[in-house]
Amino acid sequence: MAEAGTERLSASKLARDDKALVQFIEGLIREMLADPAEQELFDFLLNDLSPAKLWLDCRSKKEYWEYIRAHEPRALKDGRRLRSYEEVRIANFLFAQGIEYEYERKYKEADTRAPGRQQYKPDFYLLDYGIYIEHFGIDRQGNPGFLHGRDAEDYKDDMSWKRLLHRKHGTKLVESYSWEVKEGVLEQNLAGKLRELGVEFKPRSHSEMLTMFNSRSRVTLLAKRLATFLNLYKEGAHELAEVSTAPAAQSHRAKAILQIFARILEVYETELRRCNDIDFHDMIHGGKQVLDSRRVLPRCRYVLVDEFQDVSPAKVRFLQSILAASRGARLFCVGDDWQSIYRFAGSDVTVVGNAWKLTLSPFSF
Repeated sequence: MAEAGTERLSASKLARDDKALVQFIEGLIREMLADPAEQELFDFLLNDLSPAKLWLDCRSKKEYWEYIRAHEPRALKDGRRLRSYEEVRIANFLFAQGIEYEYERKYKEADTRAPGRQQYKPDFYLLDYGIYIEHFGIDRQGNPGFLHGRDAEDYKDDMSWKRLLHRKHGTKLVESYSWEVKEGVLEQNLAGKLRELGVEFKPRSHSEMLTMFNSRSRVTLLAKRLATFLNLYKEGAHELAEVSTAPAAQSHRAKAILQIFARILEVYETELRRCNDIDFHDMIHGGKQVLDSRRVLPRCRYVLVDEFQDVSPAKVRFLQSILAASRGARLFCVGDDWQSIYRFAGSDVTVVGNAWKLTLSPFSF
């Protein structure tokens, strides 16, 4: 690139230091959060930081519990691990609205212990109102998701038992459902049910919520994820218009994070230009453009690539440009697909099996 007269050849500190990049992005997020009107980012940190897999979206108990073990849904209030992402939404809603609750408090109005049944512990108990909340994993037709046959009947029987228990002892029960989460109306519906029972809403202040986000390291975690996404985005030479129309980008969470990322990306690129710098992705893509234009012709007979299993598609295209511009250079690759560990950085192990497609000239592998 230097030989071709390209400007901005120094590598940015943000490219050379992963920690510096995270700190840079974290600073941008904090600047955005300083504005109380920044509701989309605020809501994302509250409810969508971790990928959600709803009860109704799972196909089996195994799939559901693998998700829970991998992502550990935790409430903002005390960092406690709850049983589902859906319960986390309820807990975070109650906390944000200043409604004091206790999770899985033992039902004190009756001793329900019996052979095969432990003491009943409703999902939530509202301390100032004596109200219990139970969240049921059912669709609009009352079907419990992936449960079928005897499991489904047992789940429905358990729902009926809980309702009868509350009626028998005169305790207030509010129900919420998985279909409400899936349709995006959980908080709205829950708020209406609670107001009907006289629950007073005292939303926590902007600064108080920010303090909680910081205490749970949510801003830092978001910055780390955006830094990873930024590297993958630039590694693949993607465009926002292309990414935003992909099928995987149509969920509420994906749309929200892309909106946040677009703002981070704009400031990041502006910072590179301000410092007259480029990052390593710019080097790869810029180098390929120079080679393809034939402004520079590499003087090499052999191209040697080690750890080939960790090469990304962008680097493969760069290799192809080197070989095409080198007039008969031979390619020698060393790699082991069993040792591919850099997928998070954009590597694609399938390039190992497709190495022969890199060139029609002789090569060793």
